[in-house]
Amino acid sequence: MSNHQIVILAAGSSSRFYPFNTVNKSLFVVCGRPIIAYTLESVKTAGFHEAIVVTGPDQKDRETITSFTPKGLAITYAILEKPAGQGAALLAARAHIKGNFFLINSQQLKFHEQIKPHLIKFDRADFFGAVLRMHTDSPEKYGIFHLEGDRVLELIEKPSKDQAPSNWKLVGTYFFTPEFLEILSNTPAQEYSLEAAINTVIAQGKFQAFESTIDYPSLKYPWDLFDVKDHIFSTLKPSISKSAKIAATAIIRGQVTIEDGALIGDFAIVEGPAYLGKNAVVGTYSQVRAGSVLEAGAQAERYCDVRGSLIGPNTHIHSQLVADSILGSNIRIGGGFVSASKRIDRQNVQVMVKDRLVDTGRNNIGVFVGNDTHIGVNASVMPGTVIGPHSILYPGITLKGTHETDKKITNSNL
Repeated sequence: MSNHQIVILAAGSSSRFYPFNTVNKSLFVVCGRPIIAYTLESVKTAGFHEAIVVTGPDQKDRETITSFTPKGLAITYAILEKPAGQGAALLAARAHIKGNFFLINSQQLKFHEQIKPHLIKFDRADFFGAVLRMHTDSPEKYGIFHLEGDRVLELIEKPSKDQAPSNWKLVGTYFFTPEFLEILSNTPAQEYSLEAAINTVIAQGKFQAFESTIDYPSLKYPWDLFDVKDHIFSTLKPSISKSAKIAATAIIRGQVTIEDGALIGDFAIVEGPAYLGKNAVVGTYSQVRAGSVLEAGAQAERYCDVRGSLIGPNTHIHSQLVADSILGSNIRIGGGFVSASKRIDRQNVQVMVKDRLVDTGRNNIGVFVGNDTHIGVNASVMPGTVIGPHSILYPGITLKGTHETDKKITNSNL
């Protein structure tokens, strides 16, 4: 495997990831590390010694990635000055690519498991590109292959069930030869130039798809973080730091990771899988239910109920229900706050994304709150609410919908 390079895409504006797109989505912190850190660890486990990471122009992004790069994995950075799709991002790395290479996204947390059964296949010389495929019962949601053995005859985007040529969906773990880069460079620049170049290779009979049983979570919308979080939980080894302070009356159940300096008060309950970061606080009589994360410095003070949620670094909540929600960093929420996470009719929650209502595919979604937001006492939010960074939600308001950055939300402007 050391003979192959790997290109990891970590650039782009992540506009559909609002309200957490103040950084590239690969740098969003889950369980103490940015998402890309787990992928880099998996790449090293797979036997790679070098990775080319494509980032935007911000030097801080590269510094963060470098600080979380495992020993034994060398990183070369390629800079994409302006987001223009995956094809442009790959071409930004072209000068560093020396031969056959893999192309993956930043959230492929189990890449080593995914790629292991296919190493010999990828070394064959009769194709310009290859990808992994998985079985699906919902072809209308994915790119679907028409196949002859492993050879791809056609790739159809989201066909109806009755028109789908198979139940094999595309999984975005790619393997390309230098010939593909030449085809890509001659493809007209557009948002989907990578897909267009792949279609050219398919038409030449030079693209293949190998069966996989290991998928990875999508990371397009903020609610995709729930699946990413669950993937990360499956990789964590439970541990409790000796410097954590846990009251004798507190109850710890299941697979739990508790970092240095965390504090759990009297009669608090923490149910695994759960993660408490450095200096996180679970106050007296509070409950952190299964599937929850409190990042470093996060505080769920007295009488809190946190269920299936991710609470960002240094965010402070007090005497409230936070259910199936994602809260960014440095947020302060007054007492009596409630996040509803299920519709009365129990149908899937829909979220407004860039002026379009998107079905999340989930019937349990609370609120997404951007960094540095303040929420007053006795406020409540309906399922699928989005609050932009640096906002203020005044006390006693019931809120729904998607709201702008830097907005003061009062009864008068709803």
